[in-house]
Amino acid sequence: MKKLIMIAAAAMLALNVAAEDKKEAPKKGGRGNILKELGLSKEQAAKMREINAEFGAKAKELSKEDRRTKGRELAKSRQEAIAKILTEEQQAKLKELMAKRRGAGKGKKKPE
Repeated sequence: MKKLIMIAAAAMLALNVAAEDKKEAPKKGGRGNILKELGLSKEQAAKMREINAEFGAKAKELSKEDRRTKGRELAKSRQEAIAKILTEEQQAKLKELMAKRRGAGKGKKKPE
């Protein structure tokens, strides 16, 4: 009888833990949500895809040792290329969105 009660208690505890794990996880927005929020035109979106493909290919070519030093330079030049295709309002919105994303990093409360 004691074994049965212990098994039932363990099962209830396991179900409770499993139910908590299924809580809605934050959505992984990636670039897609940011690009939608910026309201890019079709031409801007096409240029953005070209920039991302170009810099993605360059980043894949880097060795692990070069990723820290040259990766930062590459990211900076990517940001400059993106800034050239955005309007001033879109650039301001992008800075705001990126600041929110950085603020929502590890150990920090996500903005609501």
